[in-house]
Amino acid sequence: MIPESIENIYVTCNLANKELVYKNAYALIRDKRRLISKPEIEKPISVILFGIDSLSSNSLIRNMPETWSYLQSKEYWFNIPGYNRVGENTFPNLMTFLTGLKIISSEIPCNSKEVGGLDQCPFIWKDFHDNGYVTAYAEDATWMSSFNYLKKGFKDPPTDHYFRPYFQSVIDKLAVQKSGSPFCIGYKHGAEYVYDYMMDFVRRYKGSPYFGLFWVNSFSHNDPNLAFIMDYKISNYLKQLEKERFTEESVIIFLSDHGLRFGSARHTRAGAFEENLPMLNIWIPPKLREPSLLNNLKANQNRLVNPYDLYNTLFDILEKSGYTKDKTEGGCPNCKSIFKPISSNRTCKDIGIPSEFCACAEYKIIPPDSELVVQTANKIVNFMNGFKNSYQNGSFYKLCENLSVGKISDAFENMGKEDELKRIIVISFQTEPNNGLFEVTVKFPQNVTIPDINFQTISISRVNSYGNDSHCIKEETLLRFCYCGN
Repeated sequence: MIPESIENIYVTCNLANKELVYKNAYALIRDKRRLISKPEIEKPISVILFGIDSLSSNSLIRNMPETWSYLQSKEYWFNIPGYNRVGENTFPNLMTFLTGLKIISSEIPCNSKEVGGLDQCPFIWKDFHDNGYVTAYAEDATWMSSFNYLKKGFKDPPTDHYFRPYFQSVIDKLAVQKSGSPFCIGYKHGAEYVYDYMMDFVRRYKGSPYFGLFWVNSFSHNDPNLAFIMDYKISNYLKQLEKERFTEESVIIFLSDHGLRFGSARHTRAGAFEENLPMLNIWIPPKLREPSLLNNLKANQNRLVNPYDLYNTLFDILEKSGYTKDKTEGGCPNCKSIFKPISSNRTCKDIGIPSEFCACAEYKIIPPDSELVVQTANKIVNFMNGFKNSYQNGSFYKLCENLSVGKISDAFENMGKEDELKRIIVISFQTEPNNGLFEVTVKFPQNVTIPDINFQTISISRVNSYGNDSHCIKEETLLRFCYCGN
C-alpha cells in the first residue's frame, strides 16, 4: 500500500541478472476533497482550461484539421476568432486571464522576481478553491514554463495538485528526445504527460467541482508544423472528455496565449497579424445553456475580446455556481464576461489592448528608405545600446556587444484613432552582427519630424529567436538585444 503522502512514484524492473528492462514515472492523483472546507453549492460548474502555447486561431485551422473538424461538428463548441492578446509573450497573457490584473501592476502585489512573490498573486484558482473546488495546474517544458522562465516560480504548491515536481523527475529519470523543447520523453510526448494528468484529475473528481489549468509548450512553441503531428492526439483528448461525459459538468476552454512569435512565417504581415490572435474555443455544458447566454456567445463570436474578458468569464462561472466574493478590479474596467452582451463598437483602447498588439489596426506603408524610418531605426538601436551599457551600473557593458542597424525590411503607420495628437509607426529591421530581427512600435506627437526614443515611446519585439546569442547573461530585460559574441 502506497502511503497517502506519496504523490509521484518512479518504477524500475530488472531481470535476475540485474539488467534494467523497464522504467517509468507515475503521478498519483490523491483524493483531496476532505482537505477542502466545502461551502454549500447548488449546481457547481467545473472548469477545464486546455491550453497550447503559440497557436493562433488560423494556425489551429491550418495545422490541426482533425481537432478543428471535431470542434466545428459540435453545436455547443463556440469559436471566438476575435480573441486578441494583451502582452508580448506567455506570462502577461496568462497572468491577465488568471488574475484580472495588468502585468505591470501585478508586479506590485506579486513580484515574479522575488521568492514567494507569485504566491501572493490573486490567482482565480484560489477563488475556486475557496468555494470548494479542487484545483490543479500542470505545464510541460519546465525550463521555460510560464511562471519559472527567468522568474522565481512558486514557493509553495499553487494548487491542490501541482504537476511540476512530477514532470521534473520524469525528465531527470527517462530518456528525452528534443525538438527545441523536450518532445518525446520515455514512452510519450511531453504534452501527453500533461493531458494524461488532466484526464486522471477529472476522473478522480468526477461529480465534484474542479478547476484545472493544463498548458503545453513542447510541441508548438518553436514550430507550427509540430502542431500537425499532435493533431490526432489532441482531438482524441477532446473526444475522450465527451465520451466520459465530462462535457456534461464542465466548461472546457481550449485556448492559446498568442500566435507564433518566431520564424519565417512571422516575418510576413499575415504572420504579424496572426500573432495577435490566439485561438479561443469554449464548450458550454447543459447547465449553462440558457437562451440568453447562448445568444450572447453567438453574437460575441464576431466581437473583439481579450484575456481580461476571459477572466471575467471565469468569475461569471463562479457566480453561476453560487459564488459571491468580489472579483479583482483594476485591469480593465470596461471588460466583461463573454457570456454577456459585448458591443460591436469596441476598440482596442477601450479594453486595454496596447496598440502594438491590436489586430484591428489599419496600416499605411511607409518607404523603408525614408528619412523618418532610417533615422528612427538608428535612434532605436542607439537607445538599445545605451540602455544595455548603463543597465545595473554598467554590469553588462563588456558582456554584450553594441549593435548597428542592418537591413530595414518594411515600415508602416498605424492609422487607428488611439490618440488624435499622436502618430504610431512600426519599423522592422535587422541588427548586426547578431542578425537579430526586430519589430518596433514608436509613438510620437504629430508635430514631431523625427521621434525621441525612450521606454515611454517604443515597444520592442524580437521576431526571431535569440537562441544562444545571450548565453553570457540571465537578465530577462536584456535578453532580446544582448549579443555575447564568441
